[in-house]
Amino acid sequence: MRQSWALACALLGACFSPNPPAGAPCSEDGSCPRGLVCGPDTTCVRPGPPFDAGLDAPTSMVDAAPAACAAAWADGAPSFTPPVAMEALDTAGNELDPWVTPDELTIYFARGSAFDIYTATRAAVADDFGPATRVAALDSTATDTRVSLTGDGRRAILSSDRASPGDPDLFEATRASATGTFSTPDATALAKVNSTGQELDPELSADGLRLYFSVLGSGSPHHLELATRTSTLAAFDEPVPVMIFGESSAVADPSVSPDGTLLLYSAVDPSTGTTDLHVALRISASGLVFQARGALPFNSAQSDGDAALSADECRVYFSSNRPGGTGGRDLYVTSVVMP
Repeated sequence: MRQSWALACALLGACFSPNPPAGAPCSEDGSCPRGLVCGPDTTCVRPGPPFDAGLDAPTSMVDAAPAACAAAWADGAPSFTPPVAMEALDTAGNELDPWVTPDELTIYFARGSAFDIYTATRAAVADDFGPATRVAALDSTATDTRVSLTGDGRRAILSSDRASPGDPDLFEATRASATGTFSTPDATALAKVNSTGQELDPELSADGLRLYFSVLGSGSPHHLELATRTSTLAAFDEPVPVMIFGESSAVADPSVSPDGTLLLYSAVDPSTGTTDLHVALRISASGLVFQARGALPFNSAQSDGDAALSADECRVYFSSNRPGGTGGRDLYVTSVVMP
């Protein structure tokens, strides 16, 4: 039985502050606002080099973002360059669910009407991606959508309805090296994650121990959950719902910064039925509670979603059916504007 729970801000021991001063007490769970960590005297301090995550984040999710980009996200409201269509990857059909490697030189995404998983590479971040090829080892005759990999590229988790048409679950595949061939995707390690609902949009941490994803179940709105495990050889434990204070819409498409404090997600606009990209900042060390900071400024009047935040937090890859694209849904990228 999955856990259901509710939290009030008072129970957290600390509430969100967009520009927190150092010296404030740590919350009861050892967390501090973004940009600060819990020091030995249980007060929030600014980290010094090297970054000391302490209780603020798992050791696998240390803050690798350049200071300028991380600072631009500090209050959840950076400015962005106009989104650019990734024309080298777009077709007359649909492209969605992008995910990029930490160096942004390889991209994975879903393409087509039934959706297959494709990948493409490039020599430098400033370059266009080369021709996309289908990842046959991860594909099936069913619907295969978002895939997310570990930082070393050796483990992947994807959403697919290969086991039950129309009812997607999450599957894991492995390979010996970042350039090897993946094993046949298997759901064994995700037995406690997959449910009678639809599991979609996996977002795997670099070490493979934390898994955010979205769930659409009968009688419950589309929401996010988090599952963890003790090692990549272990199965994931029972997932727990993720709460986003200030967000009342159905949500999906999680993308999380390397330090776990920044969450991008899609939310439905109930007045139009379209989706927009939103941002939230973490307010609990567990990674289960975030504070909504609103919609991102590059959303269009059409549907925008499927965010993939670059590891340095400087770019957002996403999909949209906004006018001017090549097909129905296309891939775009936008960059944080530095002051």
